[in-house]
Amino acid sequence: AMLTAACALRLGMDCVLVLKKRGITARRGNQILNHLMGVDVRFVDTDTYDDVYRNGELVNTVLVDRSDSTAKAQIIVYGRLVKEVDRDDRIARDVPYGNGSTGGYLVFKSGYSMTYYDKITCNSTAYYSGGEHGAAWTTATGHAVGLGIIAADPKVFPYHSRMFIQSPSGSLVYGIGQVEDTGGMKGNVIDVWYPTYADCVVWGRRDVTCWLLD
Repeated sequence: AMLTAACALRLGMDCVLVLKKRGITARRGNQILNHLMGVDVRFVDTDTYDDVYRNGELVNTVLVDRSDSTAKAQIIVYGRLVKEVDRDDRIARDVPYGNGSTGGYLVFKSGYSMTYYDKITCNSTAYYSGGEHGAAWTTATGHAVGLGIIAADPKVFPYHSRMFIQSPSGSLVYGIGQVEDTGGMKGNVIDVWYPTYADCVVWGRRDVTCWLLD
């Protein structure tokens, strides 16, 4: 298990090795294994805990398994923490930190992970540029429009804020959006940019879940 965890670290993956607490191992083993392999080791009693990290710092511990077995080792791999994912990537798991925190981390089907500091519901519309009724080709911040550009109330979502956006059921996904426009939005309302009017019609007006990304 130690070798597998060490290989995961070599590949740039965030990894925690959870071992059953066994007498002297709990006192000396942690120091020895960390020193020799560079792997983060956590010793527990009968319960297995998932340690959640943000930027290398432990932020929470979540109970993930309860067992009466006398020997247990578990490798928990969160995947590579990234700031961007492909637009066709989808959320596989949403893992809240718990204990009163509004944040958590998203695990994507690609295996990548991103952390977020809040999760909220917004009402959403869509807009496009050009044509008789389209918006300008540059945003309020001077940024060129494109997929991933969204308009919002800067008093609620400051310019350059990033969020992952999808319908509550996950059936319709916009992906990562960045606030670079306003368009008169007020409150928890966002306007997502699409290249054509037809795309905007498909999106329509709907409630969406927004994960506010770190």
